[in-house]
Amino acid sequence: DSKREILCQLEREGEGLGEGTQAILRGLNRPDFFQAGILGTLASLMDVPTEDIPAVEAALGAASRSVVFKDINVAEAALQTLKAGAQGRAAVVTVDWPYEERALGALPAGGLAWASTLVKASEPVRKVVARLLEGVVVVENLETAFRLKQEHPTLAFAARTGEFLALDGVAYGGGGSEGEVSASALLRRSQIAAPKREIGTLGQEETRLAAPRN
Repeated sequence: DSKREILCQLEREGEGLGEGTQAILRGLNRPDFFQAGILGTLASLMDVPTEDIPAVEAALGAASRSVVFKDINVAEAALQTLKAGAQGRAAVVTVDWPYEERALGALPAGGLAWASTLVKASEPVRKVVARLLEGVVVVENLETAFRLKQEHPTLAFAARTGEFLALDGVAYGGGGSEGEVSASALLRRSQIAAPKREIGTLGQEETRLAAPRN
């Protein structure tokens, strides 16, 4: 529908992103070269359950708005070009950055899930997400996050209410405006994907109803 088309257009144009990020998405001074090496922004390449978006977004921080590159060298060239042109600042990540994924341990009592398991993404991007969310546990609220952080100081905790206690013990929280909520890139991605999920659910239901009964 028209709302979904508008959301898709805003996502393509990098609405809500910083000047430097938008400049990279446009391809800087060599659009053919740089855009060929870009997969998109991290938030546009992942799906998260709506109720977990505040927690995952808080844990990722600025990384959710980073530009995902296929190649380390192209990513470096983009930042060098961005700096030379004084076009602002941006965060970038690459899918080929060396990373040894570790097995998840036992979830602490009181935790809802490991944050990385809540994100759906294609394989190269999934590894990026696993790296960024390593050791992050999603919990229900800020009170639980503080309690568990004291019990498990080597882990980080992200609350569904939007707060985050990082590995280093720094706590991020507070209230935001409605504008900040509407600018959430992950929420926009969820709204874009919603019709596809509904179609998939209807298809499964039709298959179930059409199946022969014993």
